[in-house]
Amino acid sequence: MIYNTFTQMIGKTPIVKLDLLRDSSINFYFKLEGMNPTGSIKDRAAFSIIKHKIETGELKSGQRLLDASSGSFACSIAYIGKILGYPVTVVTGTKMTKDKLNFVRYFEAKNITFGRFTIDGNRYCSDTLCKTDPEKYCFLDQLHNWKNPETHYTTTGPEILSEIPDISAVAMSLGSGGSFNGVSRYIRNKKTDTKLISVTAASNTKIPGVGSFIDGDYITPFIDDIEKKNLSDYTAVVSMEDAVKRTYELKEKGLYVGFQTGCVCQGMLDAIKELNISGNVLVLSGDSGWKNTDKLYT
Repeated sequence: MIYNTFTQMIGKTPIVKLDLLRDSSINFYFKLEGMNPTGSIKDRAAFSIIKHKIETGELKSGQRLLDASSGSFACSIAYIGKILGYPVTVVTGTKMTKDKLNFVRYFEAKNITFGRFTIDGNRYCSDTLCKTDPEKYCFLDQLHNWKNPETHYTTTGPEILSEIPDISAVAMSLGSGGSFNGVSRYIRNKKTDTKLISVTAASNTKIPGVGSFIDGDYITPFIDDIEKKNLSDYTAVVSMEDAVKRTYELKEKGLYVGFQTGCVCQGMLDAIKELNISGNVLVLSGDSGWKNTDKLYT
């Protein structure tokens, strides 16, 4: 397939079937969002938000794109900002891997390290940077911008059902909650019997893209909406040990992914056991291995 722009490469990611279980009643699929240009599902939301800002005139020539991120969204806006011609500033926390930091710097974005959680950086963006120089920045605000889940409602969810109409279960991580909110609302509207599995991190477990809400990770409006609408049929809480174990098992199957995918895979396995799920199940794999090598190769 020939693309005219790099942004056309965002989305329409492949789905691969893997033989993970001896149980012949289960077909195990992975939707590989790591095949997006920057190796992350965050490319979808980043491009959708930036495109909307351009279309509405909120983003003006010369302004700096600004947002807070634990890593992947920072890479997405650094990359997209570069190819669209906008300077970028990202505020990152302690979950940022060395590989992602190098990626951000390679695409010439300015990085500011602030706080432990992404919400700390988010508040620094809105309460300090934007108030100090409001004309300089266009704040994307991924944690509160409803273009985040909307892009998954209009793209990721339809892609899943178009490829696997008879899907029994879908597992996704909860970080900002954008992908889970959008995908789950779409699937729930189209197929009410599909089990929707949310995956979170255990206490003292730092996995980029997976919230540890036990330790106080921020509950975004998207996650609050998930809870109010009862969109999650089962919430798995996964330890770092299990996430690492599953990630390395997936390596043996040929998947070069990060710990986020290993975490969601473990969450799906927990849900299959607890809910007695059979049929076609899908893990929304949100990351890739090449931006996590400093953690994977230890």
